Amino acid sequence: MEGVNYTLLAYGITGSGKTFSVFGHPKLERGISYLAFDHLFALKAQQEKKGVKVNFKFTFIEIYNENVRDLLSEDGKRQVTIG
Repeated sequence: MEGVNYTLLAYGITGSGKTFSVFGHPKLERGISYLAFDHLFALKAQQEKKGVKVNFKFTFIEIYNENVRDLLSEDGKRQVTIG
């Protein structure tokens, strides 16, 4: 886990299942983002039991019509400037 960066990219046409793959369905199954977070926080707990400090930084953005939005902002609409 030391110094590792990961990217989850969902790309495709409208209606192709990106949201379902990333988030899942509340009554059916969980998507890959929830499964990945579970795994990361389980690893964090294991490391912290050994006295190792673990930090995460998450960025969650949407690129749509060449506009980049920060989905973790309070309103989910904050524009992000790239570059």
